[in-house]
Amino acid sequence: MAHSSGIPVTKELDDAFSGARQSGNVRFLKIQIKEDSLVCTAQHKMSASLESDYRAMATYVVPRQPCYFVFRLEDAEEGSLAAASSSSQQKQRWLFVSYVPDDSPVKEKMLFGSTREACKKQLGFSFFKDEMQTSELSELTWEAYGAHTTSKCSAAPLTASEVQSHHETVAIVHHGHTKQYVHSVKFPMSAAAKDAVKKFKSGSLNLAQFEVDPVQETIELVATKTASASSLSGSISDETPGYSIYCYAHTHEGKSIKSNVFVYSCPDYSPIKLKMLHSTVKSTCIDALKDAGVSVDAKIEITEAKELTEALMNETLHPALVEVAKPAFSRPSRPGRGGARLTRRR
Repeated sequence: MAHSSGIPVTKELDDAFSGARQSGNVRFLKIQIKEDSLVCTAQHKMSASLESDYRAMATYVVPRQPCYFVFRLEDAEEGSLAAASSSSQQKQRWLFVSYVPDDSPVKEKMLFGSTREACKKQLGFSFFKDEMQTSELSELTWEAYGAHTTSKCSAAPLTASEVQSHHETVAIVHHGHTKQYVHSVKFPMSAAAKDAVKKFKSGSLNLAQFEVDPVQETIELVATKTASASSLSGSISDETPGYSIYCYAHTHEGKSIKSNVFVYSCPDYSPIKLKMLHSTVKSTCIDALKDAGVSVDAKIEITEAKELTEALMNETLHPALVEVAKPAFSRPSRPGRGGARLTRRR
C-alpha cells in the first residue's frame, strides 16, 4: 500500500478550489507543499481555447520543483453552465496533474508521491475525472494529454479483483510509527560517519549516532561516546529524528553478553519531511552498518527518549517464551452413552 504523508490542505487552497468551481472562469490552480501544508500558489484564468490553457501549465513549472495542477476540462461555455447549475458537482470535470521531475530532490519526490492521494481526497475525489502523473515538460503538452486519453480508452476493462487491487494500492493509511523496515533510499554515509562505524566495530566506543542531511542527501555523524545503559536515553534527541547504534553489555541467564542495538528515534512533533526521510533511509543505515561488519542484534523504534530503557532492550533481545496450554484430551462418549436427551412426551 502507498502511505499518506498526512499533509493537510490549507483553508486558502480549499477556498480557492471551491471558488474556481463556482466561478466557472478559472482554468487551473497550481498547488505546492509549503511549511508542511498544501497551498495554492497560482491561478490561471480560463480562455476560449482549452488547448492553449493546457499548454500554459508548462509556463508555471519551476525547474527541479514538483507541484500539482487541478485543471478544468470543460470549455468556457460548459464551465459557466456547470458553475451555474445546481448539480455542478456532478457536471464539472477536473484533471489532477502531478508533476515530479526526475532531477528533483529525493525528499521532494517522496513527499509529493505520498501526498497525491491525500490532496485529491481532501479536495474531493468526485471532482476529478482523470489523473496524469508527469516528470517532464514534454508530458505537459496537449499532444501528451491526447495520447493519455487514447491509451486510457483503449485499455482493457478491469475485473472486479483488479479494481479491488487498485483501490488497495492507492488506499490512504496512517503514516505513523511502524516496526517494519520496508522502504529504502540509498543515501551514502559521510566519511566521518564511516570512520565512527570503524571505531564502534573496534570497541573503542559503544555509541555512535547519525542523522540524515536532507540537503546533501547523506547519512551524517552526530556524536560518538561511551555511555552506560542507564544514561543512554539522555543521549537521544527529543526534537529531531535520528539513528543510534549501541553496544549493550548485559547479563542474561548468567552469561555476559554484548549485543548491538539499533535505535531509530522519531519524535511525533518533528517536521513531517524529516520524519518521512528518516523513516525511508533507516534501512540504508542498517545495511551500511552490516556492510562495515557491524552486526545488528535488535532494532528498536521510539518516539520519546525516555522510552529507551534497559528493560526495553532486554525484552527486545530476549523475548519471554509464552507457553500455550494444551487442552486436556477428552475421550468421546460411546454410542448410546452420551448426555441426557430431551424427548417429547406423548
